[in-house]
Amino acid sequence: MTIITKGMGIVSKELIKKFGKKTATHMHKQGLRHKAWTKMGLKGPKYKIGKKTKTGSHHLDEVWTYDKNYKEKAEGGRIGFKRAGPVTQADLAKRDLWRKRELKRRANVKRKSKWDIKGGISGHPLNPLRIHAEIKSHEPWKMRSDVYTRTRDDLKQSRDPKVKGVAEGFQKMDWKTKARNDPRYEKGTKYYEEHSPKLTTRTHVGRKTGGKVDKKWIQKAVDPKHKGYCTPMTKKTCTPARKALARTFKKKAKTGW
Repeated sequence: MTIITKGMGIVSKELIKKFGKKTATHMHKQGLRHKAWTKMGLKGPKYKIGKKTKTGSHHLDEVWTYDKNYKEKAEGGRIGFKRAGPVTQADLAKRDLWRKRELKRRANVKRKSKWDIKGGISGHPLNPLRIHAEIKSHEPWKMRSDVYTRTRDDLKQSRDPKVKGVAEGFQKMDWKTKARNDPRYEKGTKYYEEHSPKLTTRTHVGRKTGGKVDKKWIQKAVDPKHKGYCTPMTKKTCTPARKALARTFKKKAKTGW
């Protein structure tokens, strides 16, 4: 694909020797046009001598070629977004929940210490941003006054699985935030281990492929030293877990595995 723009100006000896006001304006507009066309994916310009005029000079033509490496926007997509396609109900639900969650957070900002200047300004009762957030995030005239929690719980009952998944994801995020704001969330404690971020990459924990299956795996699982612990089952050594396992073995001996 080639674009040729003719009549971009007449090149003469006088124009080369001296630049006037009109020429400077033309060069400025030309630079702006070049930038715009480069953003559109065109490559150039290359200059080509055009037709000869009556005065003896020649027209200078610009030649622009289409850049093959230029990636066009997906048809029907949204400019600036990676994923193409129309806006779905799940997208609208996510945007609405993010906005309401942020309003709730802004309404509940508290000063952590006397040196916390940012928290002191954000959490001041006369801060207009906080007043706006309190009005939008809390409706005391309704039974469920918390706007964000109400919206999230209503979306969890949606028939659309994607919308329902968005609401459930936000609830999990809320649980994590609540746990990590707890005073017991300190490194080295059991509470920290239970609520700390886990490994994000997925690992395969299924059965191994290939090789032979060990048919005597259950014999290896049972400790031979514990033989007779549940014979009879009324023995003190026969714990509830051992008793349940013994009953399972007894039943499977008749019916088969």
